[in-house]
Amino acid sequence: LDFEHVNSAVPLFDHYRPFETIVTQFSLHKCNKQPYPGLEKSTFDMEHFEYITDGSTESLEYLVEDLIHKAGNHGSILVYSSSEATQLQRLGDRYPHLRDGIMSLKSRLVDLADIIRKNVAHPSFRGRYSLKVVLPALVPEYSGTYDSLAISDGAEAVLSLEHMLDGMASTAEKDEIRADLLEYCALDTLGLVDLHAALYAIASNTSNSESK
Repeated sequence: LDFEHVNSAVPLFDHYRPFETIVTQFSLHKCNKQPYPGLEKSTFDMEHFEYITDGSTESLEYLVEDLIHKAGNHGSILVYSSSEATQLQRLGDRYPHLRDGIMSLKSRLVDLADIIRKNVAHPSFRGRYSLKVVLPALVPEYSGTYDSLAISDGAEAVLSLEHMLDGMASTAEKDEIRADLLEYCALDTLGLVDLHAALYAIASNTSNSESK
């Protein structure tokens, strides 16, 4: 699961405060079978769900409703920071009628960044643990992947979202930004699937070595 957000000085939606973080997009890759390392992605039985606001305040609530529905009722939800937990907590406060579903999602979060910081070292990290550093180090096929995107990091995503929503972009610009944001966010969550498989391989190899 990955969220994108805006937090502008002038709120882009009604009933929000200046600089308040507003979740405007999510991407979710859902694996109905465990993606063990070595298996082709076609065997993962994987679905991708995504949503991005249309600019209306009502769409922000629909985003939450859609996420609750698409995430289902069981299984761990992988994230790569504490941000999603923080935003889910705030969303639960904002939408009391959806709070039970939101808190259920929050209870299922597993932060891969925290696991990696505590248990994994790699020379390519160079003391850094952002997803854009860790992912290509542990899953080499992602090397340079983000560089090829129109939006390649979270800061660019925030600026792009703000421009898409501030009323200054043309319809063509909005469509282009929307497509770029969806592509960027989807790569983050697909990367989490492959990163989880890589961590499983590391753990399996470590366990096998210790048993010898």
